[in-house]
Amino acid sequence: MKRSASSTNRWLNVIALAAFLWSGIFMTVVPQRGLAQELNDELRRLFLEIKDEFDPDLRKKIEDALQRNTDRIRFTADEFERFRSHPINPFDGLDDVDLQTIKGSIELKFEIPTVRNRLIGRFERQSPEVLGTLTCIVADCRESIVEIIDRADVVCLGVVVDPRGIILTKLSEIERRSKLRIRDHQGIAYSVELGPADRSNDLVLLLSSATSLRPIVWADRQPNLGEFVVTPAASGNVIGLGAYSHGPRSLAESERGFLGVIPRNFQQGVQITELTSGGAAELGGLRVSDIIIKANDKTIQDVSSLVAEVQRLRAGDKMVIEFLRSGRPMAATITLAGMNLSPERAARFKMMNRLGAIPSERDSDFPWVFQHDTPLFPEQCGGPILDLQGNVLGLNIARQGRVASLAIPSSHVQTIIDQLLKQSVASLK
Repeated sequence: MKRSASSTNRWLNVIALAAFLWSGIFMTVVPQRGLAQELNDELRRLFLEIKDEFDPDLRKKIEDALQRNTDRIRFTADEFERFRSHPINPFDGLDDVDLQTIKGSIELKFEIPTVRNRLIGRFERQSPEVLGTLTCIVADCRESIVEIIDRADVVCLGVVVDPRGIILTKLSEIERRSKLRIRDHQGIAYSVELGPADRSNDLVLLLSSATSLRPIVWADRQPNLGEFVVTPAASGNVIGLGAYSHGPRSLAESERGFLGVIPRNFQQGVQITELTSGGAAELGGLRVSDIIIKANDKTIQDVSSLVAEVQRLRAGDKMVIEFLRSGRPMAATITLAGMNLSPERAARFKMMNRLGAIPSERDSDFPWVFQHDTPLFPEQCGGPILDLQGNVLGLNIARQGRVASLAIPSSHVQTIIDQLLKQSVASLK
């Protein structure tokens, strides 16, 4: 780390360049050069997510950067030390700065390249040259994949599951949209109606007017760890190449948030009778005998309504609790813990996992999924995933984080389809 001539007798200005790629996060320390840049969308989103985790003076630094739309934040040495040591801070590499050599203030320059515009080298796994060699693998399922479009935008993919024009796709990406259609591999668009849904698996049937679509053929096999998997597009091209990284498992419990209280019904809400030592509620300032009356603006009338609200959230999520303490109304923002994680570790894990990716609208709490590392965007989920022999292994259900995409195994998908088709019989008659 070198001192610039202009700062030798005044301040040492240090830039911490925080850049994350698909493969992870890195940070280097270089002398100050150039002008401040405007915040891009990813960095702005990251600042908004982390600012409330810091104490008031550090939070104000981040809020000022947001207000001024700048990618630079200036810290004193003490502020910098508190910033880099905070457990929620997602930027690695700050330990490279030697505070013993710092006099005056430190200026950090944060840069996050826009994920969608990242340049891909020709020898990378996701390069057009590599993916172009795999089109023969996905040729047989081309006529069984459709794009789900809202006006002119592709919102997700879908698979044909019945020759009567019935499509299976991802529920959370489409349920609030009003101008839905499907578009097949030839570019022909068809109107659709929403059919039966399976919310636990985030799946829904679409009933279309198409009569010439070919249902997809599922394969009942489980890949080996590290085996390559391919995600096809409706066009017959390959969206991405990944590796099978974790066998099927339930995420319904593993990432659920925990408040850390033992409650009982009370006439004005729910009273806390015990607190888990070091749990989310205790760390957030709640005490035994506090009476919870609202959670995230929802009125809490009994224990079941509190449990339902907590179970809706995941580890690392925030919950605003309104409560009464000795009759006095108060509020606290609680960061939910994980089953085996403290609230701070859960929040940091969630933050780190999302860096370098745009997660799906819903990206967890699935009953049965396997994991792979194909870098998908949310609109590229809802379609099939194949092995290198062209066998359809399952359905991509979510982009979860920088190294994690999730898919429902074929055997589980077929069971879901059978149940949904039975519910749709009346609609088809």
